Amino acid sequence: MQACGKTMKLPSGARFYDLTSHEDKRGSLTAFDDVTNMPFEARRFFFIKMPSPGIPRAEHACSSEQMIVVLHGMVSIDIDDGFHQATIELHSDRQALWLKPGLWIRMTGNTSNTVLLVLASELFSETKYYASARSGIMNK
Repeated sequence: MQACGKTMKLPSGARFYDLTSHEDKRGSLTAFDDVTNMPFEARRFFFIKMPSPGIPRAEHACSSEQMIVVLHGMVSIDIDDGFHQATIELHSDRQALWLKPGLWIRMTGNTSNTVLLVLASELFSETKYYASARSGIMNK
């Protein structure tokens, strides 16, 4: 596995998901062209804006699958599956982090005005949140 060029082992239930980006002199375009290749059906999309570096967000596990994409800046994500922990850095819109239900995460922006796009498999009203990792729901 690689996180923005660094090889590492992720906790169970976390995977990197490569995104296709098209670039030319006008800039770049990154899209989810074929949603049938997505690892889950996204039912909710939301943005997280982190105006100041060093302030953690999330600090919970949840019942939905999630995919996190950095739109601007850089974020450190601490991941815990209840047995193994890892910290990764994402700073590219070409690679997303796919998280199975039950993984505990803490996200900390490393630059001013970091912006994340999060795709989730459940609507907010359906999602349960937990203070620690829930390995028992990861394979559901």
